[in-house]
Amino acid sequence: MQFFSGFITVYLGIPIILAVNVYYLLFTTYYTDVVSFFGSTKTIRDANFNSVAYFTLILSYSCMISETFRGAYRTIDKTQFEAGYAIGLTKFGTLRRIILPQIVPVVLPGMTNWLVGAIKGTSFVSIIGLYEVMNGALIPCVQTYSYVEGYIAAAAIYWGLVVIVEQIGKIIEKRSARYRRLAI
Repeated sequence: MQFFSGFITVYLGIPIILAVNVYYLLFTTYYTDVVSFFGSTKTIRDANFNSVAYFTLILSYSCMISETFRGAYRTIDKTQFEAGYAIGLTKFGTLRRIILPQIVPVVLPGMTNWLVGAIKGTSFVSIIGLYEVMNGALIPCVQTYSYVEGYIAAAAIYWGLVVIVEQIGKIIEKRSARYRRLAI
């Protein structure tokens, strides 16, 4: 546990753009060596850089989300655990029936913020040559030299995605908050 706590502390101090660059360099350096070890004749041009982007974003945001859950978990009083054990629930049963219904309303606003950040953070993967919303909106602009329309289109797409995520988060927050009101 101490290793993961230290890892998360260190990893949260590293900007995502730096992590993308480091993983990309490691991948391109060792890809041909690993592939040739297994007897394939693939070159670096055949590599799928989506896996580098997925790995980077998943690792970065899972560290951030774990801190959100840790903070919410610490808001629960120890008497809640004792109450679950007193009525005969196991540790898993106590977590599932008593603790999680109290944690979810606390975590949802933070999770919604992280999801919005993750949507916006996908633009970092463009530095390793992958297409995402920003690049997709600007590709036609290169031919016409009208970048304002491309930026407006990208902003509209990001805004639309964020509005959808926020609305879904509000709906889930309202549904989960009813259990918290019953407990008060």
